Amino acid sequence: MYFLMNKIKYLRLKIAQTAATIAANAGRKRLESAAPIARVVDDCNLSPIDCQELIARREPFDFQCNICGRRNVTAIDVVCNREATSCTCCRSSLRMRSLVHILSMELFGKSIVLPEFPKFKNIIGAGMSDWDGYAIPLSHKLGYTNTYYHKKPKLDITHIDIEQENQYDFIISSDVFEHIPHPVSIAFDNVCRLLKPGGLFILTVPYMKNGNTHEYYPDLFDYRLERRDDQTILINTTTTGLEQVFTDLIFHGGEGFTLELRMFTEPSLRRELEHANFMSIRICNQNYPKYGIIWPMDFALPIIARKNAATPCMAHANVL
Repeated sequence: MYFLMNKIKYLRLKIAQTAATIAANAGRKRLESAAPIARVVDDCNLSPIDCQELIARREPFDFQCNICGRRNVTAIDVVCNREATSCTCCRSSLRMRSLVHILSMELFGKSIVLPEFPKFKNIIGAGMSDWDGYAIPLSHKLGYTNTYYHKKPKLDITHIDIEQENQYDFIISSDVFEHIPHPVSIAFDNVCRLLKPGGLFILTVPYMKNGNTHEYYPDLFDYRLERRDDQTILINTTTTGLEQVFTDLIFHGGEGFTLELRMFTEPSLRRELEHANFMSIRICNQNYPKYGIIWPMDFALPIIARKNAATPCMAHANVL
């Protein structure tokens, strides 16, 4: 168990890369001092090895942010960092730009920068604590509402009403499901219930490539967080009345309940989605360098799935 927890922590650090801000600042300073010619990459079929070779060169990289539309020249190792703020204007990351790229491809059949999205208020979508950087402009383009667990407009994905079923053309959940209390299967089921037939689910979570999902606290039932001796601890009472105390907790940034409860794996995620009646499940590993989307790894990638594999909710071509 000790080895496994250390391995998970290592992967979390590799995914989140908590020194992203330092790396970004250092990268920009290198660019300002050296000012070499920025590399432009148009190949969308870059392999993880190709990406690693690009990163090793530590060259400046020229891309357009598909969220704010601004052009950037940023260190390539920052652009390829899942969590680093690599757009100097809106401070988007690789993960955020990938979400907008995927949504555009699925709705319109091509990748469009968010400011140029056509206005379709009849395409109804929801976000689950989405980043304001894309959530606010997206709400001006589509019938999209960003929801929250801890404030209005509120959505508790573990408890939905029958009136909410079959309401949405798409739902975005970015790094949320690792925080949902056990059993997380209920949340996958409820997303499918919320979607219209053929509706699109765009999901990101930290996950490992192989193995089974590891639940850090499988007996979580009646629990609370407390501060003791300058650290936050988790106190849980199981269904049998046993009290458990956990230390060395992993928290993510943001509001609400941000304690990491599990480490998913790709096979386990596929099983969860299939069990919840999703089909057309796909790992979105294609790069799109034009918009600063270059994935140097084969894990923790965005995933898309559709309810019942029905016809996608496509916008009318005559408006594009």
